[in-house]
Formats: sequence, C-alpha cells, structure tokens
Amino acid sequence: MAVGVRHASDTIDRMIIGVPMVASMTTWQSVRDGHPGVGHRCFGWKRDNTTLEPTEASAVRELFDLVLDRGARPRDLAEYLNELGLLTPFGNAWRPETATRMLLRPRNAGVVTVHGVELPDAVAFWAPIVTRDVLDAASDRLRPRDALTHTFARWLGTNIARCATCGAVVKASSTDEAPVYLCGLPVRERVPVLRHARADAATVDAAIRTEVVNIIGAESAEIANNEIRRIDLDVADLMEQRRELLQVPEDDALGVTFMDLKPRLAAVQRRLTALHRERADVQRRAAMLAVRTGDATTTAERFDALSIDSRRNLVAELLDIRVYPRGSTPAFTIERRVS
Repeated sequence: MAVGVRHASDTIDRMIIGVPMVASMTTWQSVRDGHPGVGHRCFGWKRDNTTLEPTEASAVRELFDLVLDRGARPRDLAEYLNELGLLTPFGNAWRPETATRMLLRPRNAGVVTVHGVELPDAVAFWAPIVTRDVLDAASDRLRPRDALTHTFARWLGTNIARCATCGAVVKASSTDEAPVYLCGLPVRERVPVLRHARADAATVDAAIRTEVVNIIGAESAEIANNEIRRIDLDVADLMEQRRELLQVPEDDALGVTFMDLKPRLAAVQRRLTALHRERADVQRRAAMLAVRTGDATTTAERFDALSIDSRRNLVAELLDIRVYPRGSTPAFTIERRVS
C-alpha cells in the first residue's frame, strides 16, 4: 500500500501498518518541521494520501457504477479515464490492467492490508472512496474473466508452484474438462526430450490448503501477539532515539553538523526498517488467526473466508511446491518454507 511519508511523531501503529519510514536522510529537516516527505501519491487522494481528491475520487466512484450497472470491462475503464483527461499518479495514460488494479485496491474501501493480507482489526487513517460491499461486488465482476495476471488466479498454485523439470512457474489450463497445472515455460523454449509439469489442479490445491491450515493451526495467536508487542517496544525505543537526533540543533561553536549525525541516523533507520519487516511477517501470520467471518471458528474455515489473494499470499510465503510430469510418482511435492 503506497502512502506518503508521515511526520516522525506518528504513532507506532501508523508507522508500521502501511506507512513507510523516511525515504532518505536528506529529508530529515522537512520531517522534523512537520512536513510530509516525498512519497508516491495514490490516485483518488491528495498528496497526503489521507484527504480525498474530489475529481479523481468522483471518477473512481463512476467507474464502480460503470462496472456494477453497465458491466464495463477493463478496456472500458481505461478509455473512460483517458477521455476525462485524468492521468495516473506518474503522469501516464491509463491502460486496462492499471485501471483495473487501481479500481480493485483494498484501499478504496478503507481496508488495511500488509503484503496482500487484510488486517481485520486495523483502522485506516485515510478517507475511503466506496464501501466494502461495493468493492467486493466489483471484484467479483472483474476478476473472473480479466484476472490481473491473465491467468487462473482463483487457483492457489498458479504462478506460485513450479515445474520440477525446469523451475518455471505453473499455470492452470482451461483447455481440459478438469483444469490442470501446466509448466508455464513457452513450448519453443523447452528442451524437446524433457517432459514438464502436468497435474490435476484441484488435487494440488486440496493438498496446498491442508498444508497451510496445518501450519497456521499450529501457530499460537498469543505467541504471535506477544512477539508483535516486543517488536513495538523496540520500535518505540528507536523512534525516541530518532526524535532526539532530529532535534539536535546544528551548532557551529560545538562543531555539531548534520553530517556528524547522519551515520547515527542511518543506523537507526536500518534497524527500524528491519523491525518493520519483522513485524509485517509476524502480523501476516497473526492476521490469519484473527480472521472472523460469519460463523467461521476453525482454522480451515478462517482460511476459506480469506480472499483468494490473501490465501495465495500465504501459500507463497509458507510453501515451496513442485509439480512433476504426468504419470510421475509423486505427482507433486509440498515443502514448508518455515517451521
């Protein structure tokens, strides 16, 4: 989730959940004075990525209406934005895939995610454009025929599992009555005498689901949350060190300059970045255990309640999957990336 750099006095939660650290030490004075640093602006919001940009936000709502009321497709979305004279935040014309990706962002409905996994208890600090129901309805309309990867992303192993022969990612084929995983390496690039991946997609996905549920089910939500609290304490200490360094005035008489402070600031920044990544990893695992959807109570039900994107992100993080040629024994192998 791309948002602008916030003031150094932001809360720990804001800093960790979706708010990156200061991009460069050269922006330290701006941050110290309370001005946002340089960051990527999200379409639909102003530079602070918190306040809605009226014209763009209105266009986004109109796109949702076009999808839900008129059955608009990705090409229609791009054409509509270009006809309005609106450009991407990078100043480019819209293409079908970029328009679709923008429209289906969880951010549009105020949904907070970390590496594609939704954080149910997190509260967005930006103004949403539409409701969650509208986003989900549009996602159902657009994703089946026009998946962003142009593959069968509804399958857990697509573009994640790999061919045991050549190492290329596998893709689900719709040419068979029962979809199968096939090696994604173009035929013209294959060695003719070698056989490549082919396995029943439903069978592989069932095994993937079982393995992920077993891994997550063995995790303790309490242990994960305790780990998060420990990281937060370390972050708080480092943030205090960082604030103190940023408040040190330049004093020619004492020979104190920003260049003297820069190595210490850089060291603190590196540690903060490492903690940010560590917390995101733990939060991603804890998020799975925190999911509450309808009557879902078991780990398997919670996993099934996640969006397909969230489930695939968990699979990519936790498992290493190899698919073998047809007739091989075994047809596929699944190994854990983490214990």
